[in-house]
Amino acid sequence: MIKMIVTDLDDTLLRRDRSISDFTKEVFAECRKKGILTAFATARVAVSATEELVPLPVDIRIVSNGAMAICGERELYFNGIEAEAANRLITRLKQSGASDILVSCRKEAFWESDRIAGSAVLRRAVWCDFSKPLTRAADQICFILSDQEAVRQLKEEFSEYAWISYRDGSHAAAQKGVSKLYGIKRTAALYGIKLSEIAAFGDDAGDCEMLTHCGIGIAVDNSVPEAKKAANHVTASNEEDGVARFIRDRLLQ
Repeated sequence: MIKMIVTDLDDTLLRRDRSISDFTKEVFAECRKKGILTAFATARVAVSATEELVPLPVDIRIVSNGAMAICGERELYFNGIEAEAANRLITRLKQSGASDILVSCRKEAFWESDRIAGSAVLRRAVWCDFSKPLTRAADQICFILSDQEAVRQLKEEFSEYAWISYRDGSHAAAQKGVSKLYGIKRTAALYGIKLSEIAAFGDDAGDCEMLTHCGIGIAVDNSVPEAKKAANHVTASNEEDGVARFIRDRLLQ
């Protein structure tokens, strides 16, 4: 019996224009009525995964690739890089020529970018050039660096962190062991739910772990091949409300 549903956001639940259909909202509301815990697990930092930006009725928001989970306004857990260590990494990123450095500190985000005002998902970030050291732990440190050899060297030098690279060419560092699956495990444990009682939806290589280890793994049709291979099922694409359709047809019956 499925007691918890977890979905990735971008290119999985959200459509290309980042919208959520009324049908999807209705299906998730029905899950909650039936007592099924609902959550999304996303690489987005907390300020870009608010209820304002993701107007979906879910119980839990697992953000920063699993480094933090939020229920309403309450923080369920946090696993971040301590400020001193984060500052060392930021210094090396700047020395390596990284751009668009984004540092998430719980419900705040600091971004060295002139694109804040026009950003659809990061307009609540605060501009920062990191000339002054951080004083708080960071749940995720993101950046863009096209020099792949420099990226390799950074990962080798800071091997104590978990690293992930995205399809858009950006990279992120977090505490070792942090992942979407880590976030799902920590959240489920708080509610007495087993992994075998969880259905997970995803589309990208970073979702493969949760698709493989949760009770049911479902990839949307627009997923990368690795995600489809890791999943038990493939549903319709994000443009066709594949997540909601699978939930309605297979999990709410």
